[in-house]
Amino acid sequence: MAQTPHGNSCPRNWLVRASLLVCSLLVILVATGTGIAAACHGKWWPIVFLPVLCVAAMILLVTLLVLAMLAMAVSKVFPWAWAREGSLKHIPFDESVRVSRIHWLLDTLPPTLYIDDYTVMTEVSDLREMREGDHCIVGVNVFHNLSPRVDAIVSRLTSLELLPLRVYHHFVLVDSVDRLTAEGLPLRADGKPVRIAEFSETFPGGLRRITVNGYRPVDLWRGLQELLASPARYHTPPLSTYLPAQRRKGCRGNGIFRLHQELSEEQRRRTCRAALALASSPAGQDAPSLPSYGLLTANCEHVSFSLSAQSQRWISPQVSHMVWCTFRLLLQVGSLFWLVGLSWVGTFTDEPHLHAVLAALYHLLSTVPVLLQTQVHLVRSAVNLTQRRLELGQVTYNYLIIKESVRTVVVGGISVATLALMPRMVWDTNCVGLASFISLTIYPASSILFNLSLQVLVRTSQRAGVGVPVVLFDDLRSSSTDSICDTDVPDTDLFDADSPGNVDGFRSDLDAEDLFADSAKISHTTAERLVGMSATPRKRATRECRGD
Repeated sequence: MAQTPHGNSCPRNWLVRASLLVCSLLVILVATGTGIAAACHGKWWPIVFLPVLCVAAMILLVTLLVLAMLAMAVSKVFPWAWAREGSLKHIPFDESVRVSRIHWLLDTLPPTLYIDDYTVMTEVSDLREMREGDHCIVGVNVFHNLSPRVDAIVSRLTSLELLPLRVYHHFVLVDSVDRLTAEGLPLRADGKPVRIAEFSETFPGGLRRITVNGYRPVDLWRGLQELLASPARYHTPPLSTYLPAQRRKGCRGNGIFRLHQELSEEQRRRTCRAALALASSPAGQDAPSLPSYGLLTANCEHVSFSLSAQSQRWISPQVSHMVWCTFRLLLQVGSLFWLVGLSWVGTFTDEPHLHAVLAALYHLLSTVPVLLQTQVHLVRSAVNLTQRRLELGQVTYNYLIIKESVRTVVVGGISVATLALMPRMVWDTNCVGLASFISLTIYPASSILFNLSLQVLVRTSQRAGVGVPVVLFDDLRSSSTDSICDTDVPDTDLFDADSPGNVDGFRSDLDAEDLFADSAKISHTTAERLVGMSATPRKRATRECRGD
């Protein structure tokens, strides 16, 4: 099973927790008051929609606090109603799932999902933990190595998950990090810089490739054609190129994410050998050759996934993700035509039926695609994470399931509610330009707002020594199945026609009490057989090891 982020089982500082809770309530109250004041004055601010969610969150939080206080009061005043068997404590809130405990993440940053809703990645908290064969990603930076300040900004945005477009650059680590220099540069065991294998190119490198044959017009034109035919090259630069001087901490917040992989030492060595062979072999040689770089067909993501011993597939989830996002954006751009129609029709006629038709067409091309995208994201995440539940571990699985569910509610709720109000905004204010801008930007803006809020809460809680709470659940179905597997059932044949005392195929030598006991045992046996028929291969292998 993969190692999950470690943490303490309980918070270390309850005073800090209470202070953070009070600050959160104050922020919610201020935001709510601002939104109510803006709504009363008829202001069409985008922030007006956010306090509505804050009010709901505040009501929910207060309700939970009141219920918790009532439960504590009941447990103190009436201990007999809480402690003994069959009391209020043992009443389940679900027929098979219950909250077992709360795990607190203190040492490492929580994991996150890649854009394919399947791959789990974690920001590198200590550079010395990076090993050869690791598949890593960073934010795409077209001005890479041109300005250290720009590199630091892109690194910070990637670390906080605030990139306007979720486009990443992939590379494979060729050497393991043994130690760090005083400046934070990673070194391998022999003291040389740690290398990576990647498909990339910089502006200075591109200029050198254009002028490599000379400065005559013919030579420059030939060099430019070669650069356009293959804009990037596969090479092995040092890892320090993705560690700006302002970001070389050797701790959390480096802006480098590492994909979760279960690799053996042999698999890691094989991945490194394959990456070095690709970097050192031009096309046409006996060594494995690499096709020319193509943005959609042969990019850095294709090569990194193909080299990974766990996937070994020539795939690029970013390409399909961007295709679907572009398709949704084009539909939303088409919906703006109906917003303009609403503004134009309102000037000449007050026919409500025509308004309703135009608004319905707008929602069909704008609101519905956003709603479908959020729901597809949630369903796909739940299915993929459930398939990898045993591999990821309970803490990582529960954290990601809760996070993506809350993301769907917050991001989807804000986006759909805002888009639903745009026709009304055009009717009342005739601000077609503002309504069009909000329609096209509300979904990515709400996603960035959610990521920023989550990162601020996570990093503030960890810096304060409180930790990130992860609710862990117990599945009583699995527990009952395991208890049935461990039950020793005697070989009793209740319907044995050949047994003595049988009357019409039924044993008559059993009294009512024995008959009831044997029936219960047989029902357990039948349940075990049914569970065995539908069990997963892992559970069937476990039962075979037990000898069941």
